[in-house]
Amino acid sequence: MPTNGNFVQRHAEAITKHHNVVVVYPIGDDTKTEHNYEVIKETNKGVKSIVVYFKTHSFFLINTYRKLKAFKKGMSSVDGFDIIHANVLLPIGVLALLLKLKYAKPIIFTEHWTGYFHPKKSNLHFFKRFLLKLIASKSTFVVPVSNSLKEAMIKVGVKANYNVIGNAIDTNLFCVKEKTNSIYKILHISTLDNKHKNIVGLLEVIKQISNKRNDFVFQIIGDKNLQKTKELVERMEIPLKLIDFQGTQTPKQIAKHMQEANLYVSFSNYETFGVVYIEALATGTPVISTDTGILMEFELNDSYKITPIKDKEKLQFHIESYIEGNYKINTDIMREFAVKHFSYDAIAEQYSKLYFKALNDA
Repeated sequence: MPTNGNFVQRHAEAITKHHNVVVVYPIGDDTKTEHNYEVIKETNKGVKSIVVYFKTHSFFLINTYRKLKAFKKGMSSVDGFDIIHANVLLPIGVLALLLKLKYAKPIIFTEHWTGYFHPKKSNLHFFKRFLLKLIASKSTFVVPVSNSLKEAMIKVGVKANYNVIGNAIDTNLFCVKEKTNSIYKILHISTLDNKHKNIVGLLEVIKQISNKRNDFVFQIIGDKNLQKTKELVERMEIPLKLIDFQGTQTPKQIAKHMQEANLYVSFSNYETFGVVYIEALATGTPVISTDTGILMEFELNDSYKITPIKDKEKLQFHIESYIEGNYKINTDIMREFAVKHFSYDAIAEQYSKLYFKALNDA
């Protein structure tokens, strides 16, 4: 979805509450000529960005050279800085190390890559592991967005000075509004990728519930796999009147859907964090997730329920229990939890402490 990766922008927006943030990044563009590097400067919600467009090339080494050159042009427009803060160890970590060598500044990495959870030769081959370990060892801090991600990174041999800080949530946008929908609304938002989100298992549970009752609607929001999901619903013979498909949505539209929902449901096989869980809670909507995201790291209550991965019986039990009103829903408790731990102010304060520690230890 277009909202994928928004957490990077949100981290930057949060940090601008206490610090000046300048984002530099090169973007390949087939329409450019070989020597044409276009530099675009803009400010969005307090975050200054310097985007450099360069002509892409099919040969890896040439493309890498042009990307490095574009990055260098972008850095020439930065008027001094104190800390290098990058997202995801690879591939950006190589550029961060070069910056450290040139400017002798501390590096902090925010990490949210899901590849650590199911390491395979295709995504964690020997050379990639070597680079991950090297970059992490040269970093002042590596900041996974959850403890489970930290443990997964350690398990594959990435040693670092770890400090866990979660994703930032725009609690001004994702706020509580009175729910006025006439039928119980269950919501799911994702890429609809079955390997990651277990869409088949989730729909099988919805099918079982639909065999017993029709007093709900299951709203599915996604994009590239939406048609595939529609075909799956038809093959499973889930009554179409119980399903509401929505395509690409803006953050404002997503917030509105969450405000209207009575329950948010996820059945993922793995998650580094689960931003949508906290967004839902911030709108006063209870959540069911598997034991893979950030919610499993907090004390359980009726605001959210955790199911084991692939446990369809447990998922069905929790969904039906919420529909039947067996859990005590307290909107204030959900909202307070999201604001206290993951609002822009909360995340900004945590990063500020880390920045000053990094500078003092340098």
